[in-house]
Order: sequence, then structure tokens, then C-alpha cells
Amino acid sequence: MKRATDIVLSLVGMAVLAPPALVIALLVRLRLGAPILFRQTRPGLNGRSFDLYKFRTMSDERDADGTPLPDE
Repeated sequence: MKRATDIVLSLVGMAVLAPPALVIALLVRLRLGAPILFRQTRPGLNGRSFDLYKFRTMSDERDADGTPLPDE
């Protein structure tokens, strides 16, 4: 019974969060370009690493000297 509840709740959660995630992905793509997602490898339980994915929020733009520009 718990497994079925977990599956149903995760499907409902995915259905509720999918539209806002698509809007965020579109805005990131329009404002910052590709890639939309940022991936970072982090240490996890017992030293085992895992990849963390999140929406990119920082700009890669640099000035003539190669110094990163502010995100504004």
C-alpha cells in the first residue's frame, strides 16, 4: 500500500510541478541561453558522489579583460 501511495503522490507532484518547470526552463533559455540546467558533482552518503541538477541562474558573460560581469 505504501508503494502505491508513493507512486500516486509522485505522479501528482510531477503533474503539478511540470508547468512551472517548463516556464522556468523557457525563461532561462530566453534570458541566459543554453544550457538550461547546471550540473554539479557533490559528495553523498559514505563518500559516494552524485550529480545535482538545477536551473542555471548565473550568466557566463565576461568583459574584455575576461572578468565575469555581474548577473544583473
